[in-house]
Amino acid sequence: MTWVCPGGGYAFVVNSDNPHGNNGSLVVLDRRTQKVVKAVSQGLGRLPNAVAARCDGATAYVANFADNSLSVVDIMSGKVTTTVPVGDQPAQVVLSPDGRYAYVVNTGEISIAGSISVLDTRTNRVVRTITAGFNPYRLALAADGRRAYVVTDNTVQLLDISTGTTLATLNNPEADGLLVGLALAPNGKRLYAVDSITNQVLVIDSRTFTFAHASIKVPGFGSAGNAAVSPNNSLLYVTEMGSTDLAVVDTATARPTTITVGRSPTNVTFTPNGEQAYATSSLDDSKGLNIINTSRGQVTSQNNVGSGPFDVALVDIVGDG
Repeated sequence: MTWVCPGGGYAFVVNSDNPHGNNGSLVVLDRRTQKVVKAVSQGLGRLPNAVAARCDGATAYVANFADNSLSVVDIMSGKVTTTVPVGDQPAQVVLSPDGRYAYVVNTGEISIAGSISVLDTRTNRVVRTITAGFNPYRLALAADGRRAYVVTDNTVQLLDISTGTTLATLNNPEADGLLVGLALAPNGKRLYAVDSITNQVLVIDSRTFTFAHASIKVPGFGSAGNAAVSPNNSLLYVTEMGSTDLAVVDTATARPTTITVGRSPTNVTFTPNGEQAYATSSLDDSKGLNIINTSRGQVTSQNNVGSGPFDVALVDIVGDG
């Protein structure tokens, strides 16, 4: 999940240990020194693949894809304090704006519908499960914390997340496509849904919930995956799994280019000021965490942070000197 808190002085990176999954970890990288200052592995489940963290950096939530669970990690002690059962094959964790709830997107299986597990972060218990069709991959939460957008069943759905009610549905114009990525612009005006089969990005007016203009074709040689929008809403980054391409789209002109990163980029997020982006590459440990200068469109450093880096969140740690 692409999650940024004010400051964002630390990068929380979850390593999936793909394809084995038995030795995954959560590492904390100091962005100033580019050194790992904390690593947590004991107590995590198999194939950890998604992370979200409270803005004070005290607690992180890690989804364990192969164990159908969520690990709650105390960052100061470096220990997993709670393991919470969730739905089948969790692939994303999103915190509500006030941090009260964690929404875990469970993709399900071929014969098992997906779901969204709603965790009360005060008790670390699942208080509600929302049915989400087949293959829900990504959720984007509106700033009001009430409306949510979900890609599932090759559609984009608008939900009232407080009740789980589906308010509206948009079908992918490409019937043979598969929507897997989703990003909401910080200004709340545009929603971008990523089709991994056709390598196109659907552009949606999130206020009217209608298509804003023609889809954007993603260049490069990979399978389009996850996406993130810069803080000033001017850039859209799209990962291309299976390749070394990270697509960069100028949102004003819809003109795309690519940046070369480590092999099989999986997730990407921007720093709060938008000057840098951090992208994980799950099949290239030596170039597992790519740091990008966004004004130049160039990778400035690549870090080995563990085995199979899969997701990254940028937060502060309160009390850090």
